[in-house]
Amino acid sequence: MKHAADQTKARRRLDEALKSRSKRERKPPTGPFINRYWLAERWLKSTMTLKRMEKAGLLPFLKIGKEVLYRMSDVEHIEQQAEASCS
Repeated sequence: MKHAADQTKARRRLDEALKSRSKRERKPPTGPFINRYWLAERWLKSTMTLKRMEKAGLLPFLKIGKEVLYRMSDVEHIEQQAEASCS
């Protein structure tokens, strides 16, 4: 009996993961802000890496409710600094 309950829970978790994945596959934002998921995709980093950068003061962010947003101007400035340091 317990095995069937575990399978049901696992199936629910998989369904939730697939739903959240389909939400993330939307087009990236084009406005003045970008969220943590899209920035992680853009920089090929994990969301945990971005959280560590926020905590270290390397990545300015805005928190609105539970949503963490970054100004595109800040993101582009960081990218330009990174490019300049590689040259």
